[in-house]
Amino acid sequence: MNLLRKSEHIAALLSALLLSLALVSCATSSAASAKKNAGLLTINCSGNLDKNAALPLLSSDMFKLPSGVAFGEKNIYDAQGNRRVVNACIMRTDENIWELSIRVMQAEFGIYCTTRIGICDTEGCIGSGILSFDQDGNLCSIKDSAGNNASFGDNAEFLVSYDVNDGYGNFTQSSFVLSFGGFGKDSSLSQTDGDTAISLE
Repeated sequence: MNLLRKSEHIAALLSALLLSLALVSCATSSAASAKKNAGLLTINCSGNLDKNAALPLLSSDMFKLPSGVAFGEKNIYDAQGNRRVVNACIMRTDENIWELSIRVMQAEFGIYCTTRIGICDTEGCIGSGILSFDQDGNLCSIKDSAGNNASFGDNAEFLVSYDVNDGYGNFTQSSFVLSFGGFGKDSSLSQTDGDTAISLE
């Protein structure tokens, strides 16, 4: 009887030890992820992209926003406290493929910000990426135009940096993270047969 009780006691201790190790591992992983994004503003992008949308260039109604294009907008503040407007555009370019373009505008003057390293050729574009979806409509990758992984971290995040002029020719860099929540079923952005619409929060 005593031997049985001792065995049960040892089993309980081992179970508690394994649980403690799992919690420590989880906390370490969360802390590392938080450290990577420490000090950076995170903008969450959510919504749906119509998987049956026509390519924008094939849209017949020039006065109606094509179903293959989605726009989102959000006010932020740069490193100097100036208000900026972040514009995100997601445009269908192929089956299960959408192109992401990001612009940051100086709110008071309507002037686009620039970045130290040009990423896009189009005016004011400071960040671009290719969003790919699987057959179930889940986000599966974020890549640059060369096909390289462009995800910042493991949670489907896209890092955007831009230069801020203090008016005297001095530049400082501001950055933020555009987050899609995660890959697969964890993503806040889907591709289904519903309407195309996104929001930035």
